[in-house]
Amino acid sequence: MAGGLPRDVKAYIKNADICDHLTGEINGDGSEEDKLVISNINKYCELSEQAYLKLRRKYKFNRLIIRRIEAYDFIQEFKNNTH
Repeated sequence: MAGGLPRDVKAYIKNADICDHLTGEINGDGSEEDKLVISNINKYCELSEQAYLKLRRKYKFNRLIIRRIEAYDFIQEFKNNTH
């Protein structure tokens, strides 16, 4: 999926994929498991969020990479909705 992309973009995609996956793991019951999942969501979504603007600036002239980065715009919403 991320073959041929620079290492920093691959790391961004990996963290964003983990964040996305974890959002489906919340039971909504406030259990210790939910707290752990939310903690991990915040970790991986924050890593993605921190990289997002940096990568957009760095690769602003590479349309392929920009499209891959922008495919994960929704990640910021996950993090904001779990606080």
